[in-house]
Amino acid sequence: MDRPFAVDLQQVDLTRVAASEPGAPAALAAMWALPLMRHAQPGSLEVLGRAAQLVRLSKGHTIFRRGDLPNGLYYVVSGSVKMMAQAAGGRDKVIDIFGDGQLFGEIGLFMDGPYRSWAQTIGRCVLLYLPKGAVIEAIGSDLGLALYFLHEVSNRAQILIDALTAIVSRSASARVAAYLLDLSARSGGAERSRIILPATKNAIASLLSLSPEALSRSLRRFHDDGLIEVNGRGIRVIDQRRLRACLDE
Repeated sequence: MDRPFAVDLQQVDLTRVAASEPGAPAALAAMWALPLMRHAQPGSLEVLGRAAQLVRLSKGHTIFRRGDLPNGLYYVVSGSVKMMAQAAGGRDKVIDIFGDGQLFGEIGLFMDGPYRSWAQTIGRCVLLYLPKGAVIEAIGSDLGLALYFLHEVSNRAQILIDALTAIVSRSASARVAAYLLDLSARSGGAERSRIILPATKNAIASLLSLSPEALSRSLRRFHDDGLIEVNGRGIRVIDQRRLRACLDE
């Protein structure tokens, strides 16, 4: 059986990691929350259900490392995960952050080579792990599931392209505004919606290619201008129209 996180879970300190047996009730319950379940045929659900594992990880746990061979698909049940890459000068750069209800690792499913980035938990985290072999087996006999993954991989590539474009062409405040609007849209997009930052300000600043100070200045400005309310990691978007206007700055 494929093992998550390139380690033997039997050899790991269980105060740091606790994993369900494949197909256990908790893992199956979490699996039903996956968006891909709406696209899978009964036979595919059986294959995935037999392999599903629920894994609990502590803060700062490395899920996979640069150079590891892709070994599966991950769904964030609770907590958050940062995807890292090495930037110029050997600096670690956050390239994506995944929170509750988000899927990651789908690009690695179709790679022959090793990961070029690595993933690490930001805080305590519960993940649903689907081994690569089971996912490939399910996709091989399920056109609807295959099309779903094609859409997800294409969407992930577009997100990365948009992020690179924003870094090159947008000001610091425009990048922060775009990020807040994206978080708001994920939570339903309602006016005066409350969002929770999925990571520390340092991690979010790295994601946006900003210094933590520049991120704080933009948030303070938006707060002072009445666009948002800030309470720790909780942010309420007060005026989406004016916040959206900041995208053109």
